[in-house]
Amino acid sequence: QVASAPADLPYEAFYFEFSYFPFIFSASPAAFEQAIKLLDSRKSKAPERQFFVGNFTHKQNTMLATISFHPVIEKWFSDNFSAPSPPQAQGWPVIAAGQHTLILAPTGSGKTLAAFLWCIDDLFRRGVQADAKEFSRNTGGIHTLYISPLKALNNDIHRNLQEPLHGIKETALVMNLTPPAIHALVRTGDTPANERQAMLRRPPHILITTPESLFLLLTSRQGREMFRNVRYLIIDEIHAISNNKRGVHLSLSLERLMH
Repeated sequence: QVASAPADLPYEAFYFEFSYFPFIFSASPAAFEQAIKLLDSRKSKAPERQFFVGNFTHKQNTMLATISFHPVIEKWFSDNFSAPSPPQAQGWPVIAAGQHTLILAPTGSGKTLAAFLWCIDDLFRRGVQADAKEFSRNTGGIHTLYISPLKALNNDIHRNLQEPLHGIKETALVMNLTPPAIHALVRTGDTPANERQAMLRRPPHILITTPESLFLLLTSRQGREMFRNVRYLIIDEIHAISNNKRGVHLSLSLERLMH
């Protein structure tokens, strides 16, 4: 639920709480720092957090080497991009360290790749070390779960994921390495029944879904089994559900997912 912001919070900052975690959005670095100090002074222990505000200064060209992406992933990125965008440069070290991460950035700034590339890297490493057929069968269940409240966005994300997955596969072949088959699927209310059943028998490595479809999957034993070994959770467009019943509903599903 949305919490009432402290009365003395800088007006340039926007404050809300989601699933008991406080978030602060601000385009003003000064107001952002002031808000952080104010909230920290009122808590015995400051919440774990990572925030991203505009006007980054970062040595972006050296980022990939310091993060230790797999050489195939690193080459694919370097061949297609001159440097990481600010959300990528600031987000990847935190994601790679296994910390919860909140990324706030404009449309078209590379947020999707910032969220997904380290997950793909982890999947790629697991795939090259595993038996190809076993990895493709994916008996371990879903590795990366992406949730968006916008059903149309899910299909866009699925299409946009195919480009890096295909590019990484081609780069691996050029480097004389057999690429693992990484599968990504969409599950929404429009997914045909036969595809839903096939997904339960052979889960994708990456599942793209909505809060409501996640809830339905968690109500069945077979559906819950798919999430037993989930490693990464990505929630997109969180602001669209932070102040309504869908957000409360999703927070309950996430609690079920965690336990």
